[in-house]
Amino acid sequence: MKIINVSIFCDEIKNEKLDNGPFGETENWDYIGICIVPTSNINDLSKDLNNLRCGAGNKYATCNNNCSYHYKNQIKIHYQEYDTTNNFNIANRWCDVILNNYKPAKFYMHILGINLNKLDKSYFKTSGEETNVDDNIYNRFFRTAIIYPLKKYFSDYDIIEVDAVYHDTGNMKYHKYFKYQPLKYIDLNDEKIVCKCKEITFLETNHTNCLEDNNTMLQFIDLFLGANFNMLHNSSKQKNKVAIAKKLFPITDRFINNPNNINSRYYNIYSLSFFPRKKLTSNASEIEKEILKKDNFYTNREMKLQMSGQLSLF
Repeated sequence: MKIINVSIFCDEIKNEKLDNGPFGETENWDYIGICIVPTSNINDLSKDLNNLRCGAGNKYATCNNNCSYHYKNQIKIHYQEYDTTNNFNIANRWCDVILNNYKPAKFYMHILGINLNKLDKSYFKTSGEETNVDDNIYNRFFRTAIIYPLKKYFSDYDIIEVDAVYHDTGNMKYHKYFKYQPLKYIDLNDEKIVCKCKEITFLETNHTNCLEDNNTMLQFIDLFLGANFNMLHNSSKQKNKVAIAKKLFPITDRFINNPNNINSRYYNIYSLSFFPRKKLTSNASEIEKEILKKDNFYTNREMKLQMSGQLSLF
């Protein structure tokens, strides 16, 4: 029996508006970013990423503290802070890691976008309980965002063992069910995926723990999610954020416009999907059926950030 052990690192962007112009409907979107790393790769991948913090080209962990980059680069790498030079320079080097991640891949990434305008939120209300409807929607689709890439990327394996799931600290930490419900559902309903962890672990990254393995991976998925969000929404015209988005554009262009190209160097390594294709009613059984239909997920979508002169990588 062929078994693989993985750990999952997650980030979110919730309830963000998308302006479709004067003749289009303004939409609201949630995005769930997933980074899947074979557990045996985490330490080496974290070291590779953190070594890129040393602008002198040394290994960051053993670099002489007199290196002018050492102290000032022990910072949280966060998409919202790419306007600062140090943050941008490290993120820019991390983009090269993403671009050069071919098979056999060291890590895998997936983004699920949910169009909230096409969902009837009344279905996601919790009867008799005070829970936020938007958080309930995120809770429901979180398991979908995990199951799809696990089965897509690791179809050759008989069993996929999930050792841990880490999520950036946010308001989902305080949701009544989120910490355990998605993993419990997967365990009970999927024969191939085994959740060895029973709860999601929340981590808050800061300058004191930003070099730790799991926190490093959360910063990594933040980069990937933030860059793709800017491509899709044109959310920022700040030059550093635009530069990061444009650098990763060749990957996003491929998995939006030609996701099934088996000759692509990124096939079954990166993916992005959107849901739903059509507006759903509040009928509970219909919504659950639609979530299970592959044809209600789609990839092709306009990128609002202009990318003139860019070419796809294959």
